[in-house]
Amino acid sequence: MIQSHHWVFDAVYIPAMTEFLTAETAVGAAELSGIDLLLYQGLDAFQHFIRPDHDNADVYAIAESLRQYY
Repeated sequence: MIQSHHWVFDAVYIPAMTEFLTAETAVGAAELSGIDLLLYQGLDAFQHFIRPDHDNADVYAIAESLRQYY
């Protein structure tokens, strides 16, 4: 059984909050959704291949704002 000191992950992109994640966060578990995977995997790839020297603080802030659309 998942408890509040666990974290859960679901690789499904849409919906961002699946039934699984909704149920597990209801008990206080931390969550990582497929949207997080999609956004941050893309950002990491961009940094690695395109701009390895770029400070991504602004990019990560924008990514957080994108999450509201999912």
